[in-house]
This record gives sequence, C-alpha cells and structure tokens, in this order.
Amino acid sequence: MWASCGISTATIVRILDEFGPLIFSNPQPDGRLKLLLWAAKCAGKAANSSDPLRAALEKGFENKTIGEIYSDRRIALCIPASRLLDWSPKVFKTPHFKHFTRDKDVSLVDACGGRK
Repeated sequence: MWASCGISTATIVRILDEFGPLIFSNPQPDGRLKLLLWAAKCAGKAANSSDPLRAALEKGFENKTIGEIYSDRRIALCIPASRLLDWSPKVFKTPHFKHFTRDKDVSLVDACGGRK
C-alpha cells in the first residue's frame, strides 16, 4: 500500500521504526497465566490504542484518498478490511472501473484501519 503511493522503502522503514513500538505497546504475552491475565485486562477493548497507528498512517499517506491514488498514479487497489465488532467485511476499491465510485473519497488512513 505504501509503495503504491510512491513512498520510498527508506521512508516506510523510518516511519515503522518510529511508530512500531508505540503501535504495539501492549503485545500478547507468552505463558498461559500471563496470557489469561492480559486477556482479562483487555476484555471488551483493544489491547493497544489506535492513535499511534493513525499517526503513522497520517505521516505516510497525509490526506490522500483512494481516488487520488488511482488518478495520480493509475494504480488500481482493493483493500480488504473487516469490522471486528461484528465481523462485517468491506473491500475498499479505487475507481478503476466506472461503477467503483463509492470509496473514491475515503482517506487511505481510514481505509487502512486508522479510524478513531
């Protein structure tokens, strides 16, 4: 996804080095007892905040939309996603066919899971 926007590998690595530890600040622990305690603590909520992920995505994608990726670079994308609360699937698509217009104004940050 990042490369489809023209973001260099070096920039991607820099962003992930900066934000990776913040995105995954509360990883699933090893060991049965630690795992059970961690699961109880995280019950009903995400183990990690989505704010660092959103910040990393914003740094890389800025305000680009799915439609802009196709119009600027002529790269067709399909981004599969699932809403974890009810497991409803969604596929975000660039407008590479005339009838694929629903997602053209969706930001890449939102499509990649950086929603608040």
